[in-house]
Amino acid sequence: MATDHAPNPVPTMKPFLSSAFSFVLLFSAMGIEPAHAAEGGEKKAGQNSPAAEADDKAFAAAEALYAEAEKAALALVAARTQALGAEARETLRARLLLAEALRMQSKDAEAEPQLRELLPVVTQVFGAEDRETLRCQSALLAAKGSFTTGTATEGELRSLVATATRVLGAEDPVTLMTRRRLAEGWYWQGKQAEAEADLRERLVIYERTLGAEDRETLRCQFHLIRVLAAQNKNAEVEALYRRLHPLQTKVLGAEGSETLHCQTYFIMALSAQNKHAEVEEQCRNLLPLQIKVLGAESKEALYCQDLLFEALMAQHKDAEVEAQCRSVLPLQIKVYGAGTKEVLYWQLHLLQALDAQHKNAEAVELCRSLLPLQNTLIQALSAQNKHAEVEEVCRRLIPLQKKLLGAENKDTLHSQFQLIQALYPHKNAEVEELCRSLIPLQIKVLGAEGAETLECHLHLLGALNAQDKNAEVEAQ
Repeated sequence: MATDHAPNPVPTMKPFLSSAFSFVLLFSAMGIEPAHAAEGGEKKAGQNSPAAEADDKAFAAAEALYAEAEKAALALVAARTQALGAEARETLRARLLLAEALRMQSKDAEAEPQLRELLPVVTQVFGAEDRETLRCQSALLAAKGSFTTGTATEGELRSLVATATRVLGAEDPVTLMTRRRLAEGWYWQGKQAEAEADLRERLVIYERTLGAEDRETLRCQFHLIRVLAAQNKNAEVEALYRRLHPLQTKVLGAEGSETLHCQTYFIMALSAQNKHAEVEEQCRNLLPLQIKVLGAESKEALYCQDLLFEALMAQHKDAEVEAQCRSVLPLQIKVYGAGTKEVLYWQLHLLQALDAQHKNAEAVELCRSLLPLQNTLIQALSAQNKHAEVEEVCRRLIPLQKKLLGAENKDTLHSQFQLIQALYPHKNAEVEELCRSLIPLQIKVLGAEGAETLECHLHLLGALNAQDKNAEVEAQ
């Protein structure tokens, strides 16, 4: 199925937040009230202080553009530093806004040293367990950007979540923000079960406190769909998407990035469940929007084309597959490169379409031409110890080679030998079975002393030995 070789179709988002609205939400949700610059105190009812006006301008700029938010935050820091002093509470809040503005632009290299410098001062001024201190700690851990590599940041985030929950409560925005950062790290580490549990808990809170149509609620469901997809929980992805899509379209728009990304995951889930007609329908609806919003050369649009072609082939619409493959192949080569797995798979689509239409001469010619690409790709994957990907390439290619070139063709035999190499020594029973069927053909075609024949014997011995089949090892 398409999901077997699917790239992650969703481009990496800016850390944990993906829209200017979220930046505005961050400002307001953290409990930051416009300060009264003249008095250095809280805003009084009915008053509109210069600091409050500066806050409003910063919020408006953030909503318009991240870069403008950074400029506005810089101006706010300068104004408050001059009016109130470098360590005044309102100045420290403005500096924290600036650091978050940098993070929203993925400028973690700039944000991290600022947050490191800021944290001790914030701790001293506000207190070790104040909301602003905990918020600063959370932002610093996120800016370090090391959680996905499995460092100690996970433990620090866990500890901070516990502290924030105890001090601020489970529903406080700082607590929820830190939990989101922790769950995002789990996702990239492959700890999907933990991420799923956290997302489900937070979704209940968001729906109760923010409402079903709040963007944070919608984003939480999008992340849940992503986590479910990573676990191949396709029926759950489908069910959640069908509830979510009308709300996404209403709030974010049909062309919103998360709306489009979510639809890709939905189509993947349908494809995995062999719902080919609906996959075709959904792809035809989605592709024009992807091309308009993301561009014809976006990997997500090309992946959607791949899902469409597999659905068309499953419905025996082979002429259409052939025509589309020929038209899109140059774009695939431009985006991925001539020697990549994606381009090989695309040509396999074309090969299957030619074979299904009994265009044997063209199919055989194409099949032969793929061998150099196949060998180059497998060598590169093997050098990176990506044996599962080598296995996948071989399994897709071998049936076509057997049919078009023949079971005794040298290319066909070579592909089977490459499959055995990818499987050994982890799948010994299958290695044994494949070796026993391949060796007689190798002896016939390549000779008993051919290099691959002898290596295949060695793999057979290794597989038998790993299964403690000592008598057969001795016989071999």
